[in-house]
Amino acid sequence: MKKKSFLLYLKFIFWFSFSLILIISLVNYYVDPGNIYSSSKKYYSKKQISKEFVKQLIESDNGILFNNDIWNIRDIKKELAKTPTAADCAILGSSRVMQISSARPIKSLSNICSSLINFGLSGTSLEDHLIISKNLLQNNKPPKTIVIGIDPWMFILNRDKRWRRHKHDFFVMKDKLEENSKNLPIKIYNETLFNTALLFNLINSEYFIRSTKLLLSKNNRLIEHAPIFNYKEGLNHPVLLSDGSGIYTKNYQKQSRLSKINGFVNYDIRGISNSKLDSGQWHQEKAIKLFVELTDYLKKHFNIIFVITPYHPAVWEITNQPLFKAMNHLEFKVHQIAKTLNVQVIGSFNPNHVGCTKEEFFDSAHPKDECVSKLK
Repeated sequence: MKKKSFLLYLKFIFWFSFSLILIISLVNYYVDPGNIYSSSKKYYSKKQISKEFVKQLIESDNGILFNNDIWNIRDIKKELAKTPTAADCAILGSSRVMQISSARPIKSLSNICSSLINFGLSGTSLEDHLIISKNLLQNNKPPKTIVIGIDPWMFILNRDKRWRRHKHDFFVMKDKLEENSKNLPIKIYNETLFNTALLFNLINSEYFIRSTKLLLSKNNRLIEHAPIFNYKEGLNHPVLLSDGSGIYTKNYQKQSRLSKINGFVNYDIRGISNSKLDSGQWHQEKAIKLFVELTDYLKKHFNIIFVITPYHPAVWEITNQPLFKAMNHLEFKVHQIAKTLNVQVIGSFNPNHVGCTKEEFFDSAHPKDECVSKLK
């Protein structure tokens, strides 16, 4: 009798767990707050939303509130790259270039660009650069100059998998850069690992909480324009300005003012393991080759400039951390590449070379607009 009861109990636990996992997976897949499970009708609907978002964004007076649980920033920036523009320049890079702007009181790169469009992406990678470049090349009225932001992790392929949302664009662009399209880096871009990560994300509790909040939200598909606000204070949501640059939230900006920056960057250069950094493996030759091919190809259509945004002064005081060594090595490498390709380089990882003070940073890695306005 006890054995039978125990078996019933095990069956109950199994089916209850299975049902719970199934419900969480279905909610995460169909609500999809991060817009990472794109398919057929759902993808088409979100694609249309991205088009409408960009249309309203470029016509906005104060920008649009950006909710990460509704839109995918890579969808927005891709659509922006396809949209004809009168801007002089396009800036490509990570969140560290997101303050470079011509749509706010403190303007950047004004000696080069009277106006610009910012394609900065959180966690950007070299693959993202190819994707944005592919769409800019298809734009019938693109900017004349492309400014490519350089980060310490730039020359490591597949260090962040978010670019795979638009992997088709990447491989199309890569085909343009290679004489033999059969040389696609199969081993580098492991499809199995990426699909496995997507599968496990379906049962991610944090993602389920985001899905639930979005599902219960009454305004889960509204494009909300920002009111007039103080850029130095921010709002409850991040804001994308009409040129694609970003304003951090009120809470983040408040915390950045109160926090003391100790200079230690507690991450492994966005996916590069500390062991690799410690051994001096700060770049891959195949990534350098791909970057050179991209730059050389873009030079036939655009004026190309490299820009290096600085890190906080305190970072440069800790000379034994891997980031310090990586920045010195990679800045030298970028200047070598630029000299070979006859490309101008603006800025430096070292804030002293740019003239940025410690008050002109949000944190160790992200300079404010006062700092990036000094890039010349």
